[in-house]
Amino acid sequence: MKKIMVCIDFQSESIDSLVAKLKTLDWSKASELHLTSCFVLNMHSFGFFPEIKVGEIQTEVQKNLDASLDALAKDLDLEEGIKVIKQGIISDSERESLAKYAQENKIDQMIISTREKHGIIGYFTSSFAEFMLRHSKSELLIIRD
Repeated sequence: MKKIMVCIDFQSESIDSLVAKLKTLDWSKASELHLTSCFVLNMHSFGFFPEIKVGEIQTEVQKNLDASLDALAKDLDLEEGIKVIKQGIISDSERESLAKYAQENKIDQMIISTREKHGIIGYFTSSFAEFMLRHSKSELLIIRD
């Protein structure tokens, strides 16, 4: 039985196609399904220090992540016997945080989606999928969008 982790980008326009593809997968070998999403929170003051209540922002972001993961778990309509773990992560580094989560939880397989990058930004940056190919010890299932 496998521990499977799905990395979800709720900010992506491709979330609907990812969910549709997840519904077609055979989950019979899964003992645990970790539905994970990472929200990157960076604060920059640019020379002034406005009164920002970071704790309140994080609490609101965490509530939204949890609600989105709950809705996704219901939408997948998984078989009985699969333990579903929903984990919203707030971090300054999505890649490192999700790789660390996979390692700490001894994830056997990660499911991630990828789409082609365009323009100059695509030339100078690597994708999340490329990062996981280099740094993850888990088996990867990459769904191309």
